[in-house]
Amino acid sequence: MIVDDTPAIREVFTLSLERSGYLVHAVMGGRECLELLKTVQPDLILLDIMMEPEDGWETLDAIKSNTATRQVPVMMFSAKTPTRTEIREHGSQIEDYIFKPVELAALSRSVASVIENCRAVQREKESLIQAGSDRDTVHEYYNRLRSVTIIKKLMQRFRDAEGGDEDMIRVQEEQMARFRKNLGPGTDRLRSWGGTIHGQ
Repeated sequence: MIVDDTPAIREVFTLSLERSGYLVHAVMGGRECLELLKTVQPDLILLDIMMEPEDGWETLDAIKSNTATRQVPVMMFSAKTPTRTEIREHGSQIEDYIFKPVELAALSRSVASVIENCRAVQREKESLIQAGSDRDTVHEYYNRLRSVTIIKKLMQRFRDAEGGDEDMIRVQEEQMARFRKNLGPGTDRLRSWGGTIHGQ
């Protein structure tokens, strides 16, 4: 699902992804996105940030606060540089962040990578749970892994402009290590999160 209030971007992204074999739903804003999610569960949502009346972060919060949609992977894309506060608040909710303008080939590669990574992570979760790990601990571990990975990459991308936030990352990594110890059998097969940050 593509969510962007610029018709030209919706059209170009839709055509490009359809050529790559995807069935694409394109909507012009957060309200339309949330309405469509009542009947459609996409493999991935490409969500623009700079929209009105609800911006992308508000739409993301609505998606993740709904038990029926919170598991749908979301990739943000925008010409806007996320602030440190936005990274801290939303890093655990997204799979990737792409900066406009984006090369269409890079967009297709990133979409394919995120979808495959989410499927692989889901298989790992199920394997750990079947091996006896606590379900809530497994989910929390992977949430923190995703958060740390995305935050690190965004902070590295904007280190000069925004400054690092090593203390926050260190705390998250320490908490993640504690969760990992409690996962039980199969932790030797855990992989790193596969998110990628694309942009200039």
